Amino acid sequence: MTILYQTIICPRCKEDHLIIEKNNANNELYLCCSECEAAWHNIDDAKLKINMFVSPDLDSSDPDISEIRKYGWENLITGEIEV
Repeated sequence: MTILYQTIICPRCKEDHLIIEKNNANNELYLCCSECEAAWHNIDDAKLKINMFVSPDLDSSDPDISEIRKYGWENLITGEIEV
């Protein structure tokens, strides 16, 4: 079982929440919408709808809560989804 950590509603499509993802190539977290594939490097850019990129087709994974805490993003979590 994997747990996905969701944050705010996607400011681009407003159809789904932004999910916290991890780029395995550089170990950086980013926010991604599974509906429209819009992505941001941080929550402030997402809220302002700036510096958006399309979620890259790369080696990414779903970080666990300890990785999210280490990154300082635990306060962004609004819910969890079990997949």
